[in-house]
Amino acid sequence: MILAPGVVSIPSFLSAQQCAEIISKIEIYSWEKAFVGLYRSDELIDKRLDLKERDVEVLRLPFHFDEICPEFSTRIHDVVSTEYGITNIIIDGFVMSKYVPGCHIRTHTDTGVNSTSRLFTCVQYFNDQYNGGEIIFPRLGLSHRPKGGELVLFYSEYPHAVGQITHGLRYCMVSFARAKSILNTEKF
Repeated sequence: MILAPGVVSIPSFLSAQQCAEIISKIEIYSWEKAFVGLYRSDELIDKRLDLKERDVEVLRLPFHFDEICPEFSTRIHDVVSTEYGITNIIIDGFVMSKYVPGCHIRTHTDTGVNSTSRLFTCVQYFNDQYNGGEIIFPRLGLSHRPKGGELVLFYSEYPHAVGQITHGLRYCMVSFARAKSILNTEKF
């Protein structure tokens, strides 16, 4: 389902049972506050904690997400191929996010000036027992409240935010569809 140009929603990408199992598996790990990162050529060169900008707990998995959800990356490849017509990608950067009341993320993009291999941001939502927490695309005039199991994909360069959680816990995972290779045959 197209929510706006370049923003695609796949309801029930994961089942309620899969989502519940994933939440139980990830809750055993230690979560930390997310840093705001500065990247150059996809390499983190600086980071800082800024709770006004980004207040969310994150978990970088010590394993590939496909180990607990087989074929997840393959299914995202299929969606990107079908919806955007792009096939030469890899899926990586799996980061779990947990939002407690008060958590939010201000408007930002998932690319930087020198971080151009991220083509699409893929957000998998695991639950919907919370209030607030909409994903907001200010330039598109879109505010969307995803349901548990839903996958939302969008161009990583799109400015977006996450509204403040007012009640409950919001679990999701962010990953990225990156270009396997970018070939430039012309000089600038």
